[in-house]
Amino acid sequence: MSSMSSMSSRSLRPWAVVAGVVGVVAVAVAAPVVLAGDDEHRRGGPAADGALTLGDLPVGEGPAQGYLAGAELRRGAERLTLAVDSGVEVAEFVALDDGFLVGTTPDDMGQGRVFALDADGSRVAEWVTELDAVEGGVVASTDGRLGAFIAGGKAVVVQDGGRVATELAIPATDLGLPMTVVTVTGTDCTGADADCVVLLKRWEAIGDGGPSGSAWILRPGRRPVATDRGIPDVEAVAANGLTAGTTEIIEDGDGSCAGVADPKGSVLWTTCEDRLVSFSPDSSRVMAGTSTYGGSGDHELTVLDARTGTERLRLRTAEQVGIFEVV
Repeated sequence: MSSMSSMSSRSLRPWAVVAGVVGVVAVAVAAPVVLAGDDEHRRGGPAADGALTLGDLPVGEGPAQGYLAGAELRRGAERLTLAVDSGVEVAEFVALDDGFLVGTTPDDMGQGRVFALDADGSRVAEWVTELDAVEGGVVASTDGRLGAFIAGGKAVVVQDGGRVATELAIPATDLGLPMTVVTVTGTDCTGADADCVVLLKRWEAIGDGGPSGSAWILRPGRRPVATDRGIPDVEAVAANGLTAGTTEIIEDGDGSCAGVADPKGSVLWTTCEDRLVSFSPDSSRVMAGTSTYGGSGDHELTVLDARTGTERLRLRTAEQVGIFEVV
């Protein structure tokens, strides 16, 4: 499962990082740290290395939207069994305002499922997805009114907990490379007053050319519009419209450069030291890992100022760790 985290005094507690960690973690603060909620001029002490086991770390609160243990959703004291087929492996989920969207891993035939579930976990609707179409591609708007994913060669936008679904045409792509939904915004995707907008991108094969800027804006009743939001390979979109992602593949190695652009597509800053992963809920920070494309072998977890790229926190681990998402 992909998942989760932010950094302000108000959003610190529900901000959790989902990472794959192997072995003992040695944490080092590699630069003075601005503590969340503190005055900008207050800094932490000098860098210090020390071996920590996971048992040494304090137990924080769980993610605000919950997390999955098999087919059971755990959110605070709540335990909710999701109505997915027996033996199906849940890959990810997003919370809607009155239910959930759940994506499964592909079966032996290369097909996955997306389930719309009611607030009590009961099934509302189901869609078949193609191989790799679900991975990273089940998304919800900030307020949970809309959810979106790829199924049947269309972008599907759901509302009313999955009871209403709107299909949007997606562009044909070279070599048939799969598409994924990055984000969905708006409050309604039906009728004359539809205001939903879907940002779609194509997964790229890594080559000498790097990301090619294959991103589109989808709206009801309109043709897909190619867009260059300043970031060729968009990885995350903040609530305030900032976008983050890969800008360049380093040809003589397996690293990459990344950046953040404003809502009009102007690049605010770039870095070749970090791979940008996800924005904090308040849009003020961006989580990053090391710049290896795809995240293999990460040894750092970094928090950067979203508008300036200023480093706020950098932790180094002794073993491999994969940083996937922040909620």
